[in-house]
Amino acid sequence: MLAWIQSKLVKWAAAAGVVLALLTVIYGKGRSDQKAARARDRLKAVEKARKVEHEIDGLGATDIDQRLNEWMRDKR
Repeated sequence: MLAWIQSKLVKWAAAAGVVLALLTVIYGKGRSDQKAARARDRLKAVEKARKVEHEIDGLGATDIDQRLNEWMRDKR
């Protein structure tokens, strides 16, 4: 009887260990996917900022002033 109970406990412990291992792997994969997504988002933001900077560098002072006035609240 004791051996039967011990056998069942070992099987349940092994199953719980497998489930815990799977959850750990899934959690780790999710974290790495999230880090990759954040890195992609940062890269897109940097690329967009570089495009805007390049565009602004090609403008003259009056063109820059006109563009800035579009963003001003008091509309000089």
